[in-house]
Amino acid sequence: MVSRNFAEIATKLLPDKRSIFVSGDPGVTSMQDKLKEFKQYLLHDNRIKQGEYENAYGIFFRARFNGLIHSGIIQAIDVKDVENMLIEIPLRFQEENTDLLTMLKLPLSRIPPFPFFTVLDENCPSNLSRKESELYWSNFSTDTDAIRNWYIDLINYKKEIVSHEFPELEPAVPAWLQNLSVFVLYAPKSRVIATRYYSSAEGNDVVVKEIPESIEMKTEEIFSRLFSLPPVENCLFKNIMFSGTGKRVFSSWDHPYFTAVKDLRKEVKRFNEAQPSVFCDASSVSDSLIYSWTNEEINKVRYLAKKYSFLKDAFQSWMGGVQVLHRYHIDKPTQNRVSDGRIVSYYFIGPCDNVLVERMKDEEELRFDENDVKKYFPEVKDMIYSKYTSLSIYLKDKVGCNF
Repeated sequence: MVSRNFAEIATKLLPDKRSIFVSGDPGVTSMQDKLKEFKQYLLHDNRIKQGEYENAYGIFFRARFNGLIHSGIIQAIDVKDVENMLIEIPLRFQEENTDLLTMLKLPLSRIPPFPFFTVLDENCPSNLSRKESELYWSNFSTDTDAIRNWYIDLINYKKEIVSHEFPELEPAVPAWLQNLSVFVLYAPKSRVIATRYYSSAEGNDVVVKEIPESIEMKTEEIFSRLFSLPPVENCLFKNIMFSGTGKRVFSSWDHPYFTAVKDLRKEVKRFNEAQPSVFCDASSVSDSLIYSWTNEEINKVRYLAKKYSFLKDAFQSWMGGVQVLHRYHIDKPTQNRVSDGRIVSYYFIGPCDNVLVERMKDEEELRFDENDVKKYFPEVKDMIYSKYTSLSIYLKDKVGCNF
């Protein structure tokens, strides 16, 4: 829903362009999804052609009018049209005394899972999250204190990870990055936790109230009775969680860091799916790229291990010298087909960091035995891990097109 006055401003921006607007701050991914749904309807109704449906060029913007944030996408014809709109739109908003907060060219570049998600996936034991969750809950003497701290830590981890690992995701998750007021109903008898998130002009705050009665279907009534809630237009999310097992209702919840990682993974996937497809060709892989990615991987592991104590044990093997051998082979190109190949990687503990990359003429040469290890790394110790995969999958992980 768009307020009437802003709707008038929005329709006057570029009246000959296809556009969508909403009151609120859902983020660029949600707006791209809304535009796609709108164009699907038009395509089904034969009001646009397939080419316009697939057209991803445009401008995403956020603007403040009468104290409220409004979001929109205006579709462009091509890159040149986008550049012209980047000049025109700020001038139009200025004429209407409307504050332009954000303006982005569409489509956006995809966000690769590497190195952050890749490092966690390949090095964290499957039971690490559960182990750290149990340790986390043991720090609190009361349930309400535990729940309150969990939500505060979750909010802070999300902001921290987005800021440091995925700044390009910021326009997709504006609600995560602003100050939040969180209200939580805790009903151990019903084994229910219901939560409301609101934008806040002040700092983050989490209020938890435990109630003895059964919540059942009366959540809205109970929220209104127990809390002084902000205006309804400030509400960002609502959720309700049930738990049938565990000593406490929240016993099955992950450590807040791993919950933040899981939520972020979903948002990165949504973000990438909203962008045009990226095609990966193994012929673009080179020694220098593999060498650079490997050093980036090693540095990311060490950064995370030093920053988060609960990751230190899982990454202990990487804290000294790491010696790596990559061997890869690119298949002969075939007309009208994407090139592929294979890469085998061996990571060892050694006296110092050393990364070697070899391109092999034949796929059979990818294998190496103990004599090869001694040849390349005479002082090598234990193996950290090894991996054999196709170059297309390896490359997709690095550029984001497998999300």
